[in-house]
Amino acid sequence: MESFLWFVFILLIIGLVLRFLTPLLLQWFVKRTMKKMNNGFNNNDVPNNEKGKTKISGQKPETKVPKEVGEYVDFESIIEEEK
Repeated sequence: MESFLWFVFILLIIGLVLRFLTPLLLQWFVKRTMKKMNNGFNNNDVPNNEKGKTKISGQKPETKVPKEVGEYVDFESIIEEEK
């Protein structure tokens, strides 16, 4: 009977310790995770006036039609009425 009471007493102590330590551990884990996530998003190597702009490097702009192909012709589409 005495060993059973010791077992219950130890379980109560462990439960109380976990009850008070769990919020502290969870708060520490969330703060650590948020700090890691913020370090990935805050790049200080980009000047302020260029933040938010998209840069594509390594690609040359393509010309759609070479100048030797011909001249540009502007046309209008004509809608014919059905009879």
